[in-house]
Amino acid sequence: MKNYSSYLLLIWCTLVLCSCSQVPTNLYPIYKNGKYGYIDSLGNEVIKPQYLYASYFNEGIALIIVDTTCVILSDTLTSKKASSFINLLSEQKKIRYKYGYISLDNKLAIDTTLIYEFENIENDWNSIKELISKGKQLNLQWLSCSDDRILYQDSITKLFGYMNSKGETIITPQYKDGYQFTEGLAAVQVLNKGLRDSPKWGYIDINGNLVIESKYSSASTFRESKAIVEFREMKRRDDGKFSFTKSSIIINKSGKIIGTPFNMTTTIYPYNDGIACTYNHLGKLNLGYNFIDENGNYLIDGTLIDITRFGNGYAGVKIDSTNWVFVDKRMNIISEEYEEVKPFKENYAAIKKDNLWGYIDTTFQVKIPCKYDNCSSFKKGLASFEIKREALMIEGYINKRGEVVWQKEYSNWD
Repeated sequence: MKNYSSYLLLIWCTLVLCSCSQVPTNLYPIYKNGKYGYIDSLGNEVIKPQYLYASYFNEGIALIIVDTTCVILSDTLTSKKASSFINLLSEQKKIRYKYGYISLDNKLAIDTTLIYEFENIENDWNSIKELISKGKQLNLQWLSCSDDRILYQDSITKLFGYMNSKGETIITPQYKDGYQFTEGLAAVQVLNKGLRDSPKWGYIDINGNLVIESKYSSASTFRESKAIVEFREMKRRDDGKFSFTKSSIIINKSGKIIGTPFNMTTTIYPYNDGIACTYNHLGKLNLGYNFIDENGNYLIDGTLIDITRFGNGYAGVKIDSTNWVFVDKRMNIISEEYEEVKPFKENYAAIKKDNLWGYIDTTFQVKIPCKYDNCSSFKKGLASFEIKREALMIEGYINKRGEVVWQKEYSNWD
């Protein structure tokens, strides 16, 4: 009898495990017939297209925008609903939409009652419309779930706070602005009591404690235990005139300065693979690029024409007007020349030859032939691609063997 009971228990456990495994751990957004849905890594349509917009999943939930909750605000502040996101973006100077979050099994994790507004800055607007009309991803990473915290804006006070993945408020809205949590910290713009004092940026932990003083004019998210902050200051000179100064600084998670400050002509990008990219400029005049190490020291003297971030130990460097190569962290050239490159990610990098894109691995061997008109870096094992023909456009996902796992076709794509 005991053996029979154990046998039944084993069968029950197996059935439970099988039922749990039916929910994929990774899903990928797709765009079909004007709506977003999701496929799994094998190309199976797991969540049928039904949303105006859908992001990648982070920590088991994804941001979605539902057509029945999208509202357009016109110049006269009258509102109307839109049936598709591209119509929503067509003519208006400001839109307000309600969004929420779904789980991997397409259940509402957080109801679509959160509100976000887009301002119509013409150049940005055209880019957004183009992305959406092609089913691309918007840069809404700062609204994604990270460290079980989600940034949101109070619809009445317009201040920002944080909720958890269940929609429960953890940090009451009190900030002028904020970013998503990374590595346990989030940059927030703290309101000052003095009316003449502009809000300053600092960092809070996941419980809302201010752990790095709010004294910066701008601040980035933390990556690899480092963040980039800026001081901006207007000073009156001895002659009575005012001068403006700006410096960029690298800090650690204790707020301690790493290296020496960089002047106002240098922009520092977040660290990746132990190296950060810098962009030197005078206003809009491009003065070149460089790399800095973990101590803030430049890797080379002078500047470079253009670069990619480091990934898997290598970065792309443009060596003349038409050619790119890959370099290691000692700045040794270790690849042949390419027309264009994208950074390494998941041990693959996209490279362009004869005006078409393909992929190499970290041994610089071609793993997927150059046959795409455009392609992305790999993310969670898949990469998106585009193939354009005279009257046909094919878009989809491939795996690291170059096999198409999902695709769609457009006629008269141009």
